[in-house]
Amino acid sequence: MKKPVRKYPKIPLRVIPFILSCLFLLCISKLFAQDQTFIAVDIPQVDWQPKGYVLEGFTDERTNQELGQIFISPSYVQLGRLERSVSDILGQLAPSPQIADHNNMVFGRVMDLRVEEKVISSNVVEGKIHLSYAFEQLKNDRFSHLLDYQGGVTYKRSIHRTDLIGSALGKALVAGLSHFNDWMEAEIQSNPSFSTQLHLSIENYEANEVGDTLFYHPDRPLTWEDFKDRPRSGSRFAASIFPSFSIDGDTELIDGELVLNMKLKVYMLKNASWVSADSKNAYGLNHEQRHFDLVKIVGERFRNRLLIMGLDPEDYESEINFEYLEAFREMNRLQAAYDEATSHGRNKQAQAQWDKLIDEILASQAWYKVDEFLR
Repeated sequence: MKKPVRKYPKIPLRVIPFILSCLFLLCISKLFAQDQTFIAVDIPQVDWQPKGYVLEGFTDERTNQELGQIFISPSYVQLGRLERSVSDILGQLAPSPQIADHNNMVFGRVMDLRVEEKVISSNVVEGKIHLSYAFEQLKNDRFSHLLDYQGGVTYKRSIHRTDLIGSALGKALVAGLSHFNDWMEAEIQSNPSFSTQLHLSIENYEANEVGDTLFYHPDRPLTWEDFKDRPRSGSRFAASIFPSFSIDGDTELIDGELVLNMKLKVYMLKNASWVSADSKNAYGLNHEQRHFDLVKIVGERFRNRLLIMGLDPEDYESEINFEYLEAFREMNRLQAAYDEATSHGRNKQAQAQWDKLIDEILASQAWYKVDEFLR
């Protein structure tokens, strides 16, 4: 009797590669899930301290938390991982500042930390640490990028001395921090954005005349010779002066303090000021001088506001510009109030009152006494 033959279901040929791939991946995943070695980072001594900034903390932003393949024997590797978190390690590595300056808080991000090894003999492994930092500054509730760092160290070790990897990791991490500290020390001395204090000095411009510009000085009153422009035919006024004021200067960083050396310029433009030929008398010249004096008063009020307001080292330019525009509007309102009260000099009694008020303000430096005309 013929023995029956057991028939098995046929597996399509196109399915076999898929099944083999799944079996291979399953074996590999089990292998890697088990074969890991944890590296303890040695903490080296740091011989510097932050000055003018604080290392507040670090975040681990690596895309892969594994260090890489670590050779346990010439033919056997395990995946390396840090024994502790990056933030804990760097929190212990980073030195504390001598004086904490919380206006310059720095945060670090670890973007890459990898170990690359190769066997160079039966008992020796050569390795390289790859490290990447990104540093940011938090100031006035805003983050700004400071520096990117890429570096590392190389090492050689016995095949059985995996502990030496921890020593190399510690050296690499500290080398990156030291590089950043050196960079910060130079920047804090030269970069105004790191300044936490501001000293403002505003002096009067010393020159009397430059070209057609006459600068205000109490010992140099106006003369009709300063009115160089051609008289306006048909104008109802006998004369017109073009006074104004400005401020400029330079900045320097001294021991981390931002120093602003400014010059206040109160001036009149000769080629924009005019007088009719039959109006060159002392009374009319006094009226025009008082226009010039009022600009001086406005300039001094502007100076005082800047000196007492406490400028922000990071935003001082916009603050000065804002106060300048406010003072410029104040100048125009005060000039209009003066001309309205004196009827452009025709009201001699009012003119005398303004003469007295202006002289008192200039002598006492009581710049607030014009407040009632600016409301």
